[in-house]
Amino acid sequence: MEFILIIVLDTHIWLWWINQTSKLKTIWLEHIEQAEQVSVSAISLFVVSWLHRHNRIELTAHVMRSYRRERCPPKRSAIGK
Repeated sequence: MEFILIIVLDTHIWLWWINQTSKLKTIWLEHIEQAEQVSVSAISLFVVSWLHRHNRIELTAHVMRSYRRERCPPKRSAIGK
């Protein structure tokens, strides 16, 4: 039996990761980079969308590209790699 390491990021970690912020601890970044697949939950997509719509956060073009990838991931490929 073959196992695949999949990491599901919570909202804050996902935003810190795609924004490459120093808030993301080195050990967390190492685990994310070693994962075969990185994903986020549907609720994280909703939260980011809601926060942006209500001017609570500003999304850069880089974040928007990542957001679109998460909403419409390519088949059989790792997200965020």
